[in-house]
Amino acid sequence: MKGIEFSMVLALALTACNGGGQNNENADAGHDAQAAEDAAGDTGADADGDGDADGDGDADGDASTDGGGDASFTSVGWISVTKVGEDAGAPYVAGAGFVDGTTLGDDACNGGEKPDEVQGACCWFAHSTVHPTPARPYKSAGIVTIANRTQKITYAQMSPDPTTHMYMTYQWTDDWTPGDAIEASATGDMIPAFDLSAPAPAAVSGISPAWNGTTPLVVPTSGSDLEITWTPDPNATTMSIELMAEQNTSGYPFRGAIFCTVPDSDGRMTLPGAWLSRFHTGDVCSVCGLTRTTRTLTAVGTAGVEIRLQRLAGGAVTIQ
Repeated sequence: MKGIEFSMVLALALTACNGGGQNNENADAGHDAQAAEDAAGDTGADADGDGDADGDGDADGDASTDGGGDASFTSVGWISVTKVGEDAGAPYVAGAGFVDGTTLGDDACNGGEKPDEVQGACCWFAHSTVHPTPARPYKSAGIVTIANRTQKITYAQMSPDPTTHMYMTYQWTDDWTPGDAIEASATGDMIPAFDLSAPAPAAVSGISPAWNGTTPLVVPTSGSDLEITWTPDPNATTMSIELMAEQNTSGYPFRGAIFCTVPDSDGRMTLPGAWLSRFHTGDVCSVCGLTRTTRTLTAVGTAGVEIRLQRLAGGAVTIQ
């Protein structure tokens, strides 16, 4: 269900190698290895976990399904940084992209993808290839620099491809401290120069029921709702969950997916039991986990540019 254009979902695939792995341990090793290989070699991996067809997310950070944006924008862009796992030395992965458009999409329903059903802050996808949005040519913002303003560390400098204007991902291991001011700036080109920052989010803690690299989340198919709680982070904007299930048979046919986004300050979200009952005992949860996001949107001339900082959490899932 991931229509991908540029390099930002790499974070999700790489998590399988870390304590916060988001691929189901019940999946066959070849299937997991292929998923990681596909994402690592893709120029479109979505670090914020929304897996959308145009690489975008929600410009206003809300949990609506209206694809919030600003009609005055003629271009939109994003800079995304994700800490991949919580193990010592776990890398940070960054990506950037800028396109024509008036909106960065809608985070609640996987960044502008069209769900089959919507219930509150949650969306249900019954198809593996979500109605793709038309491809939009990328635009250059010049050299993009990502730095820790608090610690006075420059993490990355990314230059666009001179022909496609796409930015490749960049990785590092220097750690941030929750609350650090993480800055994204650009020298300017087709998109004007900009400088914006967001506070670094903390690792997700206090998850209940327990869900981590050693304790799988048990997902019921009985029709009961599933409530997940966590300790809110005062710096974070949203918390998202994705459960994408495949049948545990040859070829792993797609079963369905649930994606929910709520304000991180809520400290809880409820997955509808009616949707969970559509999964079958023994299904493989191929992309499953929590994503905490801190985001800041700014207007640069007629362009809307957003920085997103993410922490991933969760682990294996048992569907029963």
